Amino acid sequence: MKNVARFAPFVLVLLSLAWLAGKAAPPRDADGTAQIHEFGRLPVVFQGRVKPFDTLARNSLIIVSDRQYWRDADGKRRPAIEWLLDVMSGSHRAREHKVFRIHNLQLLTQLGLESRKGYRFALSEFEDRLGEVEMQASQASRLDPGERDVYDVKVLEFYQKMMRYRVLIEAHTIPNLGDDPRAARAAALQHVERLERLSLPHAVPPHGEGTEWTPMIRAVIESIDIAEPNPAIRPLAGMLLAWHGGDVSMFNTQLAVYQTHVQQHPIPGDPALAFEAAFNHFAPFYHCSVLYVFAFLLACLAWLGWAEALRRCAFWLLAATFVVHTLAILARIHISGYPPITNLYGTAVFIGWGCVLLGLVLERIHHLGIGNILASVVGFLTLVIAHFLAGDGDTLEMMQAVLDTKFWLATHVIIINFGYAATFLAGGLAVLYILRGVFTKSLDADVEKVFGRMMYGILCFALLLSFVGTVLGGLWADDSWGRFWGWDPKENGALMIVLWNALILHARWGGVVKTRGIALLSVMGGIITAWSWFGVNQLGVGLHSYGFTEQVTFWLLIFVASQFLVIGLGMIPRRLWRSGETSPRARQRTGKASGAGGTPAVAGGKPGG
Repeated sequence: MKNVARFAPFVLVLLSLAWLAGKAAPPRDADGTAQIHEFGRLPVVFQGRVKPFDTLARNSLIIVSDRQYWRDADGKRRPAIEWLLDVMSGSHRAREHKVFRIHNLQLLTQLGLESRKGYRFALSEFEDRLGEVEMQASQASRLDPGERDVYDVKVLEFYQKMMRYRVLIEAHTIPNLGDDPRAARAAALQHVERLERLSLPHAVPPHGEGTEWTPMIRAVIESIDIAEPNPAIRPLAGMLLAWHGGDVSMFNTQLAVYQTHVQQHPIPGDPALAFEAAFNHFAPFYHCSVLYVFAFLLACLAWLGWAEALRRCAFWLLAATFVVHTLAILARIHISGYPPITNLYGTAVFIGWGCVLLGLVLERIHHLGIGNILASVVGFLTLVIAHFLAGDGDTLEMMQAVLDTKFWLATHVIIINFGYAATFLAGGLAVLYILRGVFTKSLDADVEKVFGRMMYGILCFALLLSFVGTVLGGLWADDSWGRFWGWDPKENGALMIVLWNALILHARWGGVVKTRGIALLSVMGGIITAWSWFGVNQLGVGLHSYGFTEQVTFWLLIFVASQFLVIGLGMIPRRLWRSGETSPRARQRTGKASGAGGTPAVAGGKPGG
């Protein structure tokens, strides 16, 4: 049995890494089929950066469908790049793919649809009703955000999905120029200029000095009067025409021609397109979230039996997952060329990483399984948050021009987010302490003392990092805007975190609170940090209003309500907890009543409270 306990973590980690290696294997197209994954590695410029078509496909599909794949009529899972090719080529097949997720009942009725499992519909099912819905979206857009009802919000969301779909079609659809293309050229270019207000993908790379990336529709029209047009246009157009007609051989031939052209005219800066496409396919954060759940289950089982072996298995599985989580963040840095945090998605991934790191450190020191529980739960939840934040599109897109400075992104942003992570972890410890004390009998004096030490140490760490990060933010503001502090909502949120962490520590040093008091205040600290992280962005005002997303509001309110519920549980008189009172006074009373010695502990608040 000892040998099993010794080697079980090693075997578990090897099996997990083998599973991850299988998921990371790059996709391959069978011989004789269209090489769509090779097409997915080709470059395109959209939303400010060069990316592979695979990224454009996944980001676009997740906007319209809330996931990075689709299912055909037989229910078979299909890659996003195949859907993108259908859309770009103008194929009739694109109209039949059930990818538009519509779950608002009023909107479904307006579109003449009936609710179904998955809430996904094909364009052909509702396109005859689009005109009226787009008119309603136009009316809703003229309302102030506070005046919009749920239907207005859902209509605008649906309109954004349709606009992304339209952009993908219009950017690659060549207008009918009639029998005299040169005569129709001016009118066609006016049509293109109207389309470019929609921010079209630029699929045609530069050709020669002074040229830039160009939307395919413009490049084709402008090439009419040019003696030597961009040589990339013909194979690109050839691939789309071949895909539209179902000519696999021609598609692969034109793909090979275009790949040769790209190799002979490399993209400036080498944006690692193939690496990004492989990263997309691997989806490391998704698979890390799966492993965090598995580690959580092992950590829970460790409290039921075979404790040490399962605890060690959970710890080393978390450590292996943490390494993958770290490598995934480094991969994003390599792809973007920026530090790890440039938008809300990056903060979620990084804060989760920081919490897992701190949880592993706590577990390495105390060996009680508490660090395992915290690391797995917070790691999973933050990656789930990141998944929902990815619904806005490119997760590597720079959200604001003011963020475009690598020095401050590498200092202020990283340090302040470490402060967020530490404050959240203290709140997580507090929640675990309260729930364990209220609902179980396992919170004895020794365990309670360990909880107190862990919360205190993490809060000291949180105060230092949040304070330094806030000061660095002021220096950045002075450098960018000419003032150190302006009482901006985001600045106020950061200050609230610093002041609250300082309040908790001063209350502890002054003897106002003890373990339970620290726990209750730490849960409130998690609420304040969540508001600073997401809440101020929902206001849509101030210089830090980047990353606005209305979908977050509901889940933010759910989180706040759950934390207030935990605070309410923690305020139940200690004698009513299943763990009962563990203060020296309670121990003395118990000893007198039963004739047995009690167990010393540190009670929350003052003795007995």
